[in-house]
Amino acid sequence: MAKKQKETIVEESPVVKMGNDAEALLNNELFISVMQDLMNAGSTSILRTTPDQKDMRERAYMFYVALNDILLTLNTRVKNRDEELNPSEKADEEAAA
Repeated sequence: MAKKQKETIVEESPVVKMGNDAEALLNNELFISVMQDLMNAGSTSILRTTPDQKDMRERAYMFYVALNDILLTLNTRVKNRDEELNPSEKADEEAAA
């Protein structure tokens, strides 16, 4: 397969598209602001619970964990895209480890 053809296929792959979309979202000012507000609200909710408010604290903690999972998933999609677009860099990283 010609190099140009291979580059086109890789650039159109679902992994690349999801990575591009994830990066756009991670760089979106409104998304960043909303996530920061939600993370602050979650951590504040955890800190404001009293020792006897176990259920409320656990719900707030799970909310906070879910937000972190969203960010982790988006960042993983960007990383997977970068590895697919630059496979030689991934091989270099694995060799260095």
